[in-house]
Amino acid sequence: MNVIEVGCLSIKPFELERLLEVKLKQQRNEHAVLTFFGIVKEGVKETELEKIDKGTNIEFCHKKNIIFSGILQSVKITCKNQVYYLKGTAVSYTILLDLALKRRSFQEHGMAYSNVADICIKEKQGKMEYCAEEKKIENLLLQYDETDWEFLKRIASHSHSVLIPKIDKESASFYFGIPEGVEYQERLKVEDYSIQKDLALERELSQCKELSFEKKDSYLYTFDTDRYSFSVGDMLELNGKKLYVAKATLHLKGSVLNCHYQLRTKKAFSVPMQFHKGMIGLSLDGTVLEVINDTVKVQLKVDEKQETATAYAFPYATNYSAEQNTGWYVMPEVGDQVKILFPSEDENMAYAVQSVRKQKTDKTKDAKVKYFRTADGKEIKFDRQEILITAKDGSTFVKINETSGVEIQTNREIKLTSGGNIAINGGNNIAMIGKNNVSIHAGGNFSISAGSGLQMTCRDNSMKMETPSAGIMMSAKKPIEMAGKSQVSIKSDGAMSASSKDAVQISAAKKIGITSSETMNLVCKTNQVTLESGGKGIAAVSSKPIEIKGSDTVTVDGKKDVMIHASKNITSNADQKQTLSAGTSMESSCRGSSILLDGTIDLKASLIKEN
Repeated sequence: MNVIEVGCLSIKPFELERLLEVKLKQQRNEHAVLTFFGIVKEGVKETELEKIDKGTNIEFCHKKNIIFSGILQSVKITCKNQVYYLKGTAVSYTILLDLALKRRSFQEHGMAYSNVADICIKEKQGKMEYCAEEKKIENLLLQYDETDWEFLKRIASHSHSVLIPKIDKESASFYFGIPEGVEYQERLKVEDYSIQKDLALERELSQCKELSFEKKDSYLYTFDTDRYSFSVGDMLELNGKKLYVAKATLHLKGSVLNCHYQLRTKKAFSVPMQFHKGMIGLSLDGTVLEVINDTVKVQLKVDEKQETATAYAFPYATNYSAEQNTGWYVMPEVGDQVKILFPSEDENMAYAVQSVRKQKTDKTKDAKVKYFRTADGKEIKFDRQEILITAKDGSTFVKINETSGVEIQTNREIKLTSGGNIAINGGNNIAMIGKNNVSIHAGGNFSISAGSGLQMTCRDNSMKMETPSAGIMMSAKKPIEMAGKSQVSIKSDGAMSASSKDAVQISAAKKIGITSSETMNLVCKTNQVTLESGGKGIAAVSSKPIEIKGSDTVTVDGKKDVMIHASKNITSNADQKQTLSAGTSMESSCRGSSILLDGTIDLKASLIKEN
């Protein structure tokens, strides 16, 4: 490239008679800056100059070729000896990305950094050429009180890369990463250059732990020339070494544009990962969108909109949590307000903490009353005298009161289940009441015991068991029925009494056995049957006739004597045949008459009649 003389240079839109000073500085991660000073052409009115203000497009040109295009930042016009001098400063259009501080988050897992950068530059119609290693969001990216330019520089450092402005574009154009640039194959013929070992650069490179470096990567090469014009990122060969332009400064030296360049290896462009110090201790408000296990998806207040599907699941910190499924697990509900805490400069360490109440409620009027309540109405209340556990307001609850005791109430079923024993112990009384049925079932034995008395009542029917002196008493207006598939046994160490105002009936499909060691007495008003031991036998007494009937044969048998006695009459009758027999003798007597059968017949009477 030929020497660039000052007469071929111009600063548009200014009409300069002569350019006295000009300096263009370009380096990584910084906006390109142009400063210039010159004499305004004669005849240009001051009012024309006043039309130019901050924000005017400035072009630094070599003939028709644009070397730099940027935005006017400052301009100063002075007049000395009727000569107008103009001094100004312009910066590359990337400054448009470095004006406003912004707050927003990028939460979509797997979202490419190139897409994040596109969102950042969209507002300013910026243009980007992505040259870095493509990275994707793993957890969260937060832009907090950072300009888009600051934020993009920081996320570029995640791949140890940089931003490089495109200085010849009339837009916010830049490279995200190190561009390949132009490879100048011809060797530079530079007579004077310098080389130095940059210890600060060496320390900076050592912080890029994922990358490996050599000693030559900490060397810086600088040289000046008036015959070449390179851009940052261009590769050229110096003394057999392939190097890249890291910094370029163009300025006038006499009447010629002089170029000062700093070269380094491509690896030496790398920067360590940068963090936002302002995040340390930061707390952001957010609204819960979804709860997943022990994490919450949140729309941060700094975001206008956040889709639930793409939201980052923040870990939720409870009052106590530990490994092995122990700890305190109480998650907020969807719609609750939470705080997102950033304990360090790394936003990936952010987590959600306690929920914050935004609406007033009567339950918080008394600070001494504590509540633990879910969105579904499940509640635990602690006040001065009681604990109230509620599943449904007014219908299903457990009340533990230090004065009135424990109350369990529900309109549903109550179940007590234990793999071991269940003990219900009352210092005074225990009452179990069922409006319909009360059922108690035992797979094995069922035992009910009482110290003094046990009573079971069903309307007019009752069974009372008292101390041994009182025994057992059963009463009922209807029949009392005792049934057993095998055997029903009723025993008493003392007396046993069964009474009925109407009838007592004992029946058996096969056999009824009633036994007594001493005496058995059956009484019905004036009628009585007595069974005694000790040879006394059976005595049947009745004020009315005693009738013995059998559908087949009736047998009255005694091992010794059988005696039938009546105060009046005894009638023996058979429809067909009546037989009386005795082994030794048979005698029948009435007053002075008798009949004796003992092998012979002996008749005695005061009068014997024969028909």
